[in-house]
Amino acid sequence: LRAWEGRRPRRPPKTLSLLSTVDGRRPTLRAWEGRRPRRPPKTLSLPLNCRRPEADAPSCRGILLSLQKPAGLYSTVHSFMKLKPSLYPAILLLAVLAIQLLPGCAPSPERSRLEQIETIIDEHPDSAMTLIDSIDTAALRSDRDRALYGMLLTEALDKTHRNPANDTLITTAIDYFADKGDRRREMIATYYGARVQYLNNDFSHAIVRFFRAKEIAEELGEHFWHGMAARGISDIFSDSYNHGDALRYAKEELEFTLKSKRQPYINYAFLDMAKSHYNYGDHNKAIEIAHNLIDSAAVYNDFFLNKEANQIIGTHFLTNSEPDKAYPIFLDICQSGYADPIDSTFLFLSISAMGNSDKAIDLNDKLLNKDKIATSSIKYNYLKRRKRTDDALQELENLYSLNVKEYKEKIRNNFTNIAVDYYQNKQLQTAQELKSKKLLVALVILSALLVIFIITVVTRLAYTRKNKEIERKVLLAIQLQEHIYDLERDRDSLNESLENSYLENNMTNEKLKRTHEELELTNRKLVNYNEKLNQNRAVIKSLLSSKFEMLENLCRVVVESNDEKTANKKIAKKVSSLIEDMSIDDNNIKNIERKVDEIHDNLMSDLRRELPSLKEEDIRLYLYSVLGFSLPVITLFLKKDSISQIYSRKKRLKAKINTLNPDKSARFLLYIN
Repeated sequence: LRAWEGRRPRRPPKTLSLLSTVDGRRPTLRAWEGRRPRRPPKTLSLPLNCRRPEADAPSCRGILLSLQKPAGLYSTVHSFMKLKPSLYPAILLLAVLAIQLLPGCAPSPERSRLEQIETIIDEHPDSAMTLIDSIDTAALRSDRDRALYGMLLTEALDKTHRNPANDTLITTAIDYFADKGDRRREMIATYYGARVQYLNNDFSHAIVRFFRAKEIAEELGEHFWHGMAARGISDIFSDSYNHGDALRYAKEELEFTLKSKRQPYINYAFLDMAKSHYNYGDHNKAIEIAHNLIDSAAVYNDFFLNKEANQIIGTHFLTNSEPDKAYPIFLDICQSGYADPIDSTFLFLSISAMGNSDKAIDLNDKLLNKDKIATSSIKYNYLKRRKRTDDALQELENLYSLNVKEYKEKIRNNFTNIAVDYYQNKQLQTAQELKSKKLLVALVILSALLVIFIITVVTRLAYTRKNKEIERKVLLAIQLQEHIYDLERDRDSLNESLENSYLENNMTNEKLKRTHEELELTNRKLVNYNEKLNQNRAVIKSLLSSKFEMLENLCRVVVESNDEKTANKKIAKKVSSLIEDMSIDDNNIKNIERKVDEIHDNLMSDLRRELPSLKEEDIRLYLYSVLGFSLPVITLFLKKDSISQIYSRKKRLKAKINTLNPDKSARFLLYIN
């Protein structure tokens, strides 16, 4: 029977007064733990005093130790261990708090289904009930989902006329939504919590919740729920025979239901108004509204509304001693298929009042759910017509006793303390809100302290990392000095090789003097080779002059600096500038390529021609390898994060070179291997 939520709530109709019932690692520059230089430094005098093998100075040992510390997780743990022990309890507390809060904050797998049910429950309560029955309650991990489930389950049970066994679930939902400030859901949960208590005849607590729901609806401007809460209050007053207050709240129900503009709720608000007027004694107003409702029932094809409106009219005829008019009305109701047991009782009373008490008694005896008061009234009329005065008097006393008993049961609820209970409940809610706000303030303060702590740790780690970077660049300067010594050695070796080659060529010339053509050919080769030798010597001289110029600049930085820390920073700056020149300056790279071509028979040009698809980084990797730079230095020149990236790129470069014919690949691999 469609009424408020799709079907009229299963409750007895309002009593009509007829019978008074109702990471990976970073590269480390191998300066001092690598191979020993073949000759000691000549002129460089760094303030670190880190000359091998007598690297015993405390500052030098500090650098060596810093090189031996692996980066990544170990550095993080090491920095953590340096924290003050007084911070350990706070960190431990934060970790435990995070572990406890994270599972409760995670959404349940059933959350999307609950939200879908919430959108359809008003229009399709039966479908919503089916979906709720399929919910896996064990999967409801968060308090929010459990509260929403409790609210929707209670609402669906009420709409499908199945009373909850208790109000535990809905009470939990009310408390949760009130605590989280979800006012609309708190309002709906409070309303259905009141409905549960009302259906269980706990009127004194139900009316407090109805008032609370009405107050929230007023605050939110929810006209529909304001009218629903007023309807619940009116029902309680009506069932307790307080018809004046019942009429007042029925008027409030109608006012706000009209504002909501929702049918069929407006029609049933008019129906409640008609019954309240009737019970209050204003029968004419009630009959007027009932006739209008019959017209509305025809428009909306609402058989239940038509039956309820006709019941008011039939009851009016019955109480006005017009059973002949009441009889056809209740007969139509009973034959419509929408009748309640009370409608059959009214029909039997009409038959009895029309003088056919025997038939009324026979029909009443066949009724399964007999109304005691109506049965007693029929028997009284029967005995009275049979002129059995004593029996009729006894039945009248029984009828009076039943009426008094039911009246006492209806008014036994003490409403004098309703306001006190309501404001006590409101005071508890205010205290709960205050507690929640205090908890929020505490969490904000704790979060602020955590942010300050994180900033402090990050700043400390950044400062430490900066110092390590300076030390690393100083070590790079030392390694570059070693590289200069290696270049000197290579120069001497090259000179010796050139001299030997020259002698061998002279011996060959003496042997080839017998043939003029061979002599001329050899002479041309010697001339070309001498020119190339002069060019090589000029290139070597240029390289040596640039290297010693850099060395002289580094030494000048050391002499001009007043303290070790300033010298380290300036050396680091010089080295950074050198790295930038070798990494970014294309003109410098092209000049170096031209010099390598002059020395090694167009090696770089041939590489570019044979492998035109090589990337610029691969060309530079090959160039630095030809120049004899170590992998850590090449890592810095190419601005890579780790030496493993250089290994991988070098491996891929070799693979590409191996695709050439064996003679060409052997020539190119000679320098990179």
